[in-house]
Amino acid sequence: MATEREIKESLLDIINTTTVPALKGVFGFESSTPKNGYPYATITLLGWEDEVVQTNLNKRVYNFVIRIFQERLEVNFGKEKAEEVIEEAKQDIMAILDANQNLSNPDVLYLEPSIVDAGYSPDATEREIDINLKIVTTKIINL
Repeated sequence: MATEREIKESLLDIINTTTVPALKGVFGFESSTPKNGYPYATITLLGWEDEVVQTNLNKRVYNFVIRIFQERLEVNFGKEKAEEVIEEAKQDIMAILDANQNLSNPDVLYLEPSIVDAGYSPDATEREIDINLKIVTTKIINL
């Protein structure tokens, strides 16, 4: 069965090595200070669920969130441009996920991406889009 670490590394690798022109960085941890500027994305585990499908087969569904952040108040940039940039980054990430439904891992059956939340930071200086990502894996148990 694919582990949480393997899946996160696959996600980081796929997004980092595939051209996402809008993104300045992708991190495997939550960060409030972008190292290379905006927009940037973070990938973190929300949790998982296990299910026994058959006596010798387990299914695990990992729930990750990919958060995309874009600054909105920079001089000569503004809110409209921020919306365009974050939307472009979201579309690029969704296209990458659609093109690689098993993250190049034979234990991953499929991905179920969906946008679950979009909003602004409390002080309205950042725009955020969250992509909820269910990753379904299986493990055969030798009895």
